[in-house]
Amino acid sequence: MSAALRAYAAREGTTRSEQRAASSGDGEAGASTAADDDAPLVGKRVTLTGLLARPDLNGQTGEAISFSSASGRYTVGVGDEQIALRATNLSVARSDSRDADAFAPQSRVRIKALVAKPELNGCGGTVIEWNEDKERFVVELDGSLQKMLLRAANLERDRRERWAPEMHTAANLAHIASEMDRKIAEQAQNASPFAQMGLEGSG
Repeated sequence: MSAALRAYAAREGTTRSEQRAASSGDGEAGASTAADDDAPLVGKRVTLTGLLARPDLNGQTGEAISFSSASGRYTVGVGDEQIALRATNLSVARSDSRDADAFAPQSRVRIKALVAKPELNGCGGTVIEWNEDKERFVVELDGSLQKMLLRAANLERDRRERWAPEMHTAANLAHIASEMDRKIAEQAQNASPFAQMGLEGSG
């Protein structure tokens, strides 16, 4: 084989190797993207099962917050914890029909035990409606037009006023009226010379 043919063959071999490598890389990228999209449990309530390292969590319910294609695990919020678990240790929690009846529209609620956004715990809001598809309540947060989808487990009844407590209760108004009557009586007594004469005579 001539030197020219050997050089041509070498170039062809290099080109084909580069093409195979690029093709292999594309395949890996595609698999990674598919894995990112293949996370059906994100945002759902899940039940934990088959855990050997943490058997105390088996049977408990949490929320699948996110999915990592690199580790192949879901980040699941359970109580105050966030743990990485495989899909084989998770199952979609059965919906509780009682959740939909927990709060009527326009009910005042307060957020609690929220793992994904703990800064909202303690905030007040108003229930707008029950979202059947998401199995969550639509809640409008106080002081804004922002609406959130929240589970019944993350809400509790709140009897506080929407914007601020009452300025005057019935007891306060009665006390104010009593004080005004007493002050008027004192002023009238001090202004009456007969009242002053009566006081001097009794002394």
